[in-house]
Amino acid sequence: MTKPDLIKLKAFFPEDDLEWLPKQCRQKKDGTYWVLIIPYITRRAVMERLDSVCGPENWQDDYTPGPNGGVMCRLSIRVNGEWITKCDCADNTNIEAIKGGISDALKRAATKWGVGRYLSQFPKTYGIVSREGKEWTKYKPKSRKDVIVKYFIPPVPDEWLPAFPENDALVELKNEIKAVVAKIPQGILTPRKINWLNQKYKTGFTEGEARRALRRLKQTVRELKVSTSTQCPVQQKKDIEPVKKEESQPIDSGVHFRGEVEGDAHIPESQGHDYRNSWIDNKYI
Repeated sequence: MTKPDLIKLKAFFPEDDLEWLPKQCRQKKDGTYWVLIIPYITRRAVMERLDSVCGPENWQDDYTPGPNGGVMCRLSIRVNGEWITKCDCADNTNIEAIKGGISDALKRAATKWGVGRYLSQFPKTYGIVSREGKEWTKYKPKSRKDVIVKYFIPPVPDEWLPAFPENDALVELKNEIKAVVAKIPQGILTPRKINWLNQKYKTGFTEGEARRALRRLKQTVRELKVSTSTQCPVQQKKDIEPVKKEESQPIDSGVHFRGEVEGDAHIPESQGHDYRNSWIDNKYI
């Protein structure tokens, strides 16, 4: 029986294994928003780390009620034939209380072995607020209804990502990805995808990430070929000029909405706040 290299339990996690929790959301003076997000790892990522470092047969967990409610997890690892146990507690969660409490207790106990402990020192991270964002959170102002703030997750800094050794298969996948990207016209891939690819070339792909990226890029190329082949050319006639529409004169009914002068919508500034650049949709941002 070989002794597990417990130092590997402290290794950084790939970006795909990190989840992000919106911790705080506030509105700036200019009307825009910021969202503070914090990273965490899932129960699945913890179990996979224990399997890869210790072996599935060399760790075990059991659960008992906590001293003041909640759940206590006892996480044991076999080292030189002897079981060593470390434990920690967690409260039951609001959603799926027992399942959530067990998951949190396992993650907290694994932290005592070093799994994901570095996340407590992770730099402060803010979401990229955008109307097209895939993530969302609620901002609850005092004077009006809740506002849904949508945002993107920013890329993880290179210094907080693991360095993966590259085998021959991974090098071949990377070269194939470069060849497929060269076939895609500029402007088709979103900036987020381009940044992700550039970051992975710096920090390293896992083989699974490279295969998934290659599959999606090939799908993009196939869709481009289909869309190009189905487009019909439009014949333009040079001899026929478009008919100009007569400009209709506005009819002054004598009724003006508040802030409207001579048919031009005028939005007044109040207390130094420019409402033109901070239109708030109460549903999405």
